[in-house]
Amino acid sequence: MGADHSSGPREFTDPDETWEKHGFRIKSTTPEVPARSKVRMLEDIKLSGNPEGEYSIINLPYVENSRSWDDWGVTTYKFSAAIYPTHHTESRLTFYVKLGNITLWANKPDVDHVLDVLPPKDNNFWSKQQNPTQITTQIFIGSFAATRNAAELEFDVIIRLCDRIPKKFKVPEGSTKHIFQSLSDDSGAGSELVSEKLFSTIEWLEDNRDSFQKILLVDKYGLGWVGSLMTAYIFANNPNLTFQEAVAYVMSRREVYCHKGLNETLHIFFPRE
Repeated sequence: MGADHSSGPREFTDPDETWEKHGFRIKSTTPEVPARSKVRMLEDIKLSGNPEGEYSIINLPYVENSRSWDDWGVTTYKFSAAIYPTHHTESRLTFYVKLGNITLWANKPDVDHVLDVLPPKDNNFWSKQQNPTQITTQIFIGSFAATRNAAELEFDVIIRLCDRIPKKFKVPEGSTKHIFQSLSDDSGAGSELVSEKLFSTIEWLEDNRDSFQKILLVDKYGLGWVGSLMTAYIFANNPNLTFQEAVAYVMSRREVYCHKGLNETLHIFFPRE
């Protein structure tokens, strides 16, 4: 068995598409029928559903009609899956196949495959997305690029989430009202948000939602800070929802991720029975 997507023990994500999906394909040369085998990847990558970066298991489903034979009669099956890395860091992977009670590891003990998730470029794939996404009746989220059409889309106010206010974000007189807020000093799921700033922003949204018909929340990529803020807002205003359900609600409308520690922080301020 071997990883078909890389010729070496280390690979890198593309900075132009950092935090975009990353695919893995495994070939298994075994006489067992694929339906009886399970291929899994054990990883510590910070993903959209795993911001803590704890070791977890991802199943690689069998690729339908992928069975092939070579001239020596060896049968090969293919299994594949895709993940969404959400923090620039070095992560470790290993793969194994389970055949009944037998476990076959792809690598030798303590020899893992390494995936380096590189920091995104300033003008990468996500930063160019101009279309905002509606999450609630009044609140939309997007990247900084989404502000270009804010006036045409009749937004009443734009809340920019950034670590500081760059000069290029100076707001022309007479344009849509802008509010700047900082939630963290770093991007990526591995950085924790400042809870005081997070909850002050939630309070502002609650206190002012009747004053504006359309509110646009933006960060550089339209993924992390807006994802965490909207998840926190949904969680805070819907005591019947679990954290996972709040995340799923936002994710059903736009691909986002949450930051490390958000789940625990929200349960401290908004405890569930």
